Amino acid sequence: MSATITRRLVRAPPTASAATLTPWRQDMCNVLLPGSSRKCLVLVRQQNAPWFSSLSEEASSSRAAARRERADTMAAKRAQLEALLRSNGSESGGGSEVQHNEGSQEAMKAKAEKRELDEEAEHRRSEERIRLLDEAGFIVRSLYRTCLRSVRVIRPGNERDEADFREREEKQKREMEEVFTDDIGSFSFAPPVNRENELRSRAEYYTEQIREGFGQEMDRLEYDPWREDDVDQFVHLVRHGEDQRRYILSDYQFEDPYADVFDRKRLEALKEQAEKLIHDEYEARGWILQSERKKNIESVHDTCEVFGEDIDFRIK
Repeated sequence: MSATITRRLVRAPPTASAATLTPWRQDMCNVLLPGSSRKCLVLVRQQNAPWFSSLSEEASSSRAAARRERADTMAAKRAQLEALLRSNGSESGGGSEVQHNEGSQEAMKAKAEKRELDEEAEHRRSEERIRLLDEAGFIVRSLYRTCLRSVRVIRPGNERDEADFREREEKQKREMEEVFTDDIGSFSFAPPVNRENELRSRAEYYTEQIREGFGQEMDRLEYDPWREDDVDQFVHLVRHGEDQRRYILSDYQFEDPYADVFDRKRLEALKEQAEKLIHDEYEARGWILQSERKKNIESVHDTCEVFGEDIDFRIK
């Protein structure tokens, strides 16, 4: 601009009047400061620039045009920024949905894989149970055949049986002689000794005992799933059967030709494998083993004994 317009707020001197001012200043004072006010707005022209000249109007219009241009530019940039933000928001939302869908698919896939693994583990446990049942059946059948063969061993009798028969025959003979003499002695109503009948009856008795007793062993393994007590009772019955077989042969003074047939190590291996199967089965189902329950109950019982309480924690 060729001229500078400044505005100053000045205080007019007390002796100043409208006559002492220039006509232009006097008019401005009369318009802006009516009455007796001493304040006057003085507009000073520098370098004799005309007031409201055409140059000032052009500068003002150019500044207004520049402001409008800047406003339009800022509005355009703001619109572009808002559009960019909206596009980014939609893309991020779509990505989240895609990620959510992918996460759901991965979770479903993981569940399907876990279910498949559980089914495979259950199938393996079922096959292991069948294998152990076959092993238990083999042990029981082997012991059953050994017991029947042992009965065949004692069927004909031995020297001890013959000595027992002769002793009983002599006793019966003495009793009969005493009856027909003057001395009245004891009289026995026992039948006369019949070797064949007694030996056959003894063999039939033990054969029947074997047939009735061996059904109990396999009955303990009919339940599904097994319990620890089922396996323990099965092993106990098998051991007891072998011990009874040995005892009977020893009691009748027979040699045992099948002393090495029964495999105790095989029975112990069966017990360990069955206990492992039970542990895996209970762990897969989230159950508590009987041994752990008994330990917990015993620990609680010991604690109650310390405090002097008499509580019955037996499992019924």
